[in-house]
Amino acid sequence: MRLGSPAGLLSRSPPKLKNLRYRHRTRGLPFSHAEFIAFNSPFTLDDLVSQLRFTPAAVAADVKVAFRRFLTYRPINEFEFFFESIGLPPSSSPAAASYRDIFLSDEARLLASVSALVHFGFPWTKLGLLYREEPSEDSGVLRSRFQEGNWGIFVIVDEAVIAENLKYLTKLGMEEQKVGPFILGCHDLLGFDLENPSVAMPEYLNHGGLDKNEVTSLSQRYPYVMGKNKLGNLPGMMRAMDLHSWFVSRIWDGNYHYLSSSFVSAAPHDTAIESGFLQGLDRVKRLKKEQFVDNKLEFLLGIGFGENKITVRTFSLINSTKDQLQEHFDHLLEMGIE
Repeated sequence: MRLGSPAGLLSRSPPKLKNLRYRHRTRGLPFSHAEFIAFNSPFTLDDLVSQLRFTPAAVAADVKVAFRRFLTYRPINEFEFFFESIGLPPSSSPAAASYRDIFLSDEARLLASVSALVHFGFPWTKLGLLYREEPSEDSGVLRSRFQEGNWGIFVIVDEAVIAENLKYLTKLGMEEQKVGPFILGCHDLLGFDLENPSVAMPEYLNHGGLDKNEVTSLSQRYPYVMGKNKLGNLPGMMRAMDLHSWFVSRIWDGNYHYLSSSFVSAAPHDTAIESGFLQGLDRVKRLKKEQFVDNKLEFLLGIGFGENKITVRTFSLINSTKDQLQEHFDHLLEMGIE
């Protein structure tokens, strides 16, 4: 950068700080976001400053005034700065070229998704990987959207889903600060449905490679966990059997496909356990109000119980509401009882 050039003159009063103040104060971006963008987009900033023309006698103060006037009448295309800051090519990026808007604040979903990822330790300068690389075979819809040159994971997947999927990993037992770096190697997991697929015990454990003798032992020691449940309740089931550390290590070692709907659905389920549960549930609902039964069942499934006869007998004996049960359960956890 030549000292006599506009960019060189402006560098005497750090342009990155001006860029930061512009984004935070003028555009209303969170300070941390503005800082990441301003300090990781040097080429786009240099290109912007090079558009200013001055006489050889110009001093830094002249450049400051002209730069301020330039920003007043020519709003910055914030997406070019953003794309460079997350690791994509600056103005040559097809993403920046194809995007119609110029203000990041107009793309609330994008900012919310970025905030969720950064909160869990995903490196800002690596966010471009979520646009540039194609997800795996497990998510064909996501892959086709990437090929169309769209926003990929940022817009296809709702920001609330991204946040919940990140939290899900912490519920399994993964340390929060490790979630972001982990996602770097398997970012298609952000598009997984980690709530609704049905998972069946003990078949899921067999399918996941746990020793058959150990699975048999777990079935005998934790019969109340056996049967079907939602994948969203898998963290509770694993903790109930004291398998959460083992399971997280398996996921960390590259087996995150254990959480895909295709893997979960491939495991069979015990029809005898399911039949016994449904018959018992029907009897209880005929005797008690269905709403209260469903609420208590939801609570038990959430803490690791499966759909089986033991679960039916348990919630039929409970008189507390779901909220009261959750409060008591949380209190026990706070006391260190697991």
